[in-house]
Amino acid sequence: MFKKLYVFILDTRGVTGVEYGFILGGVGISVMTGAFMAGEEISAVFESLSSYMSGGVTTTAH
Repeated sequence: MFKKLYVFILDTRGVTGVEYGFILGGVGISVMTGAFMAGEEISAVFESLSSYMSGGVTTTAH
């Protein structure tokens, strides 16, 4: 479902922890919305993302 996830921060001068929280929160909401629209379970999506980020590959039978 998700091929790649890119987050670009163009200018970090003056960025606070709260703003980073908003960025990460937005990414999380986007992932959950995409999973809901695709009919996937949230746990399966995060498992796939975690595996992808760690370099592993998982297959899921439906």
